[in-house]
Amino acid sequence: MSTAPPLEPTSQKPLRLWPGVVIVAVQWLLRFVLPIFVPETKAIGVIGGLVCGLLVVVWWLCFSRAAWPERLGALALMVLAMFATSRIIDVSIAKGMMGLAFPVYAIPVLCLAFVVWAVATRRLAARVRRITMTATILLACGVWMLMRTGGVTGGFASDLHWRWTKTPEERLLAQAAEEDSAGGMDFNTAPTHLATDYRIKLPAVEHRYAPAVSAAEVAAIPAEGLDRPQISWRASEMHKPPPSRFKLQRRDSDFNRR
Repeated sequence: MSTAPPLEPTSQKPLRLWPGVVIVAVQWLLRFVLPIFVPETKAIGVIGGLVCGLLVVVWWLCFSRAAWPERLGALALMVLAMFATSRIIDVSIAKGMMGLAFPVYAIPVLCLAFVVWAVATRRLAARVRRITMTATILLACGVWMLMRTGGVTGGFASDLHWRWTKTPEERLLAQAAEEDSAGGMDFNTAPTHLATDYRIKLPAVEHRYAPAVSAAEVAAIPAEGLDRPQISWRASEMHKPPPSRFKLQRRDSDFNRR
């Protein structure tokens, strides 16, 4: 009685990486390279970056030839990492672009990091691949916890800074505080448009006041000496009370008397 030979374990097919590499290359060309030469395409680059991110997910799930635990685990980890990071990032990114700033910034970086990981670890053991995949996704999402934005222009150009640096408003307030502590601006060295004197005409007297005039000096100026526009109508006519309704009504006692 002959026995059938034992089945040999089927070898895992190599990963199909070229679609992911092409998608990420197109994504970064649309998002960052094309707007440099054609500034009018910045909006197209933002939309194209999000669409290419969706195509990377489709490639990994359907055409990458990766093991199903890696396919589903990578997708679940991306969703969880994006959600967790969105809860602790700076408010300027969390609420920028009507809440879309974080996906717009993070998706291209996440796709690039993920495809680079897939190419770099394609020949490593499964355990090493999964550990490095987890670290790559968490790092690509978590780096945005260290960033903030000072604003976004109409062309989707963002002013990114480290989260611990001062905002433009804080720098402006600090500069104003330094000028106040130094005794104000020196108009002898100030630009011409800042050192121009302002004339306030008073009856039979002409005074010159520098722009640094205090509030007490302004309050002491007589109101009659200021140049005001002439108003043709009378203010008293604008506030005449309406005729009383009670004069147009008859009381019931008037009818009873008759």
